[in-house]
Amino acid sequence: MNVTMRFYQGPEDMELQYDFWRKVTRDLPWAWKPTRSPLIFHEQPAFDPRSRCFVFDGEELVGHMGFSGSDEFISPGISMGARWVSRGYSR
Repeated sequence: MNVTMRFYQGPEDMELQYDFWRKVTRDLPWAWKPTRSPLIFHEQPAFDPRSRCFVFDGEELVGHMGFSGSDEFISPGISMGARWVSRGYSR
């Protein structure tokens, strides 16, 4: 398995994030609903592209992790989203 990671590159990545979440939670018996928080945070001056990590196997998105915070990539009081991965990929 040869995966690559990249950070947020543009507005289309927000939809990619939501589509991936729906895909990986589709067959779960329960999962919380996606919120608008990432969309709102994405519009704020404190948004850092490094706060959205996308993992690809070739062209296929197989993992995503997001953070919401300010000043630093990881800081006290940060809101850390769950790490989601496609079946067959470990966390």
